[in-house]
Amino acid sequence: MKWKSDQKLHIDLKPPEGKITCDFTDELEEISVRSYEVTVAYGEPHEEVKTCRGKISDFVFENNIEYMVMSDGTKIPQNAIRRISSE
Repeated sequence: MKWKSDQKLHIDLKPPEGKITCDFTDELEEISVRSYEVTVAYGEPHEEVKTCRGKISDFVFENNIEYMVMSDGTKIPQNAIRRISSE
């Protein structure tokens, strides 16, 4: 992902079968390092979409699930992410 100071972050994630790619994980890590404030829409395929706004503060691996931890402490399974945006 190439970044310019005037660009807004806008990522749509639609992984096949809920799989997360290395490229996507790299993008999440870059968002975290750059301390972008983002809105994350997430939820399992048959669940209502939830949203969380804040900065990505950490990544953890628990019970064979990769989580993205937001600045408010919300743990979001990476395979449940539907969209991340700066809007």
